[in-house]
Amino acid sequence: ASLFGAHTLLAYPIASRLGIARNEAVAVSVGSTIINTTLALLVLAIIADSARGADIGVWFWLRIGPGMAGLASLIWWGLPWLARWFFSNVPEKGGSQFLFVMALLGASAYLSYYARMEPIIGAFLAGAALNRLIPAQSALMNRLEFVGSTIFIPFFLISVGMLVDPGAIAGDSRGWLVAGAMVFIVIAGKWLATAIAGAWFGYNREEKRVMFGLSVVKAASTLAAVLIGYELEILDASVLNGAIAMIFITCPLGAWMVDRYGRRLAARSREHIIK
Repeated sequence: ASLFGAHTLLAYPIASRLGIARNEAVAVSVGSTIINTTLALLVLAIIADSARGADIGVWFWLRIGPGMAGLASLIWWGLPWLARWFFSNVPEKGGSQFLFVMALLGASAYLSYYARMEPIIGAFLAGAALNRLIPAQSALMNRLEFVGSTIFIPFFLISVGMLVDPGAIAGDSRGWLVAGAMVFIVIAGKWLATAIAGAWFGYNREEKRVMFGLSVVKAASTLAAVLIGYELEILDASVLNGAIAMIFITCPLGAWMVDRYGRRLAARSREHIIK
């Protein structure tokens, strides 16, 4: 459920480039990403504690509940306050603001341990809290994107790729079945979710397809969840390979859907403005 629920806004830059980022359907997709990724990672944290031998009972919730609330409150309100003070007093010279953001990211991930959650949850909340304070076209954002895309993501992919066993699929019919089922479920589930939401809010066909393209992509959170599950021996090699198959298929699919229907949506918006 954690693997299927969380998604990554990998195709959002395409929507931004096409000028539809302010469209309501796109905004709803961004908001839903924050909500469902947070919930999916919380589910992952609870399952990880259970796999480590924790008793999931009343006392567990009494311990983990305040920890979750405290961590979320500290990061969501404390980090922006601290970041505003730092950004207003320390200029971006010599990478000082970049180092400050990286320090906050590491500290948030470390604090997750005290809330009995996985470090990725703290890192995700820190990114969501700081995102609104860093301009998209600033030097700081360029440095963060460069380091993320050229260092962190490649090394993360390498570490996951070293765990993948192609023979689990090539020589085992169960591997093909698991991978096919995972790909089908995630595509069908996201299609159904966007169809229901689009019909409920009265979105047109292009908006529904753009929502699907934004929400179907599996990447960062999916890799983190499957890696944690594999290390805890909750998931086997076939599920790991199935998650990789989901990423390989949904990334180009989501980008293609947003580009194709985003262009039509942008054209329709221009026609509406002219009229």
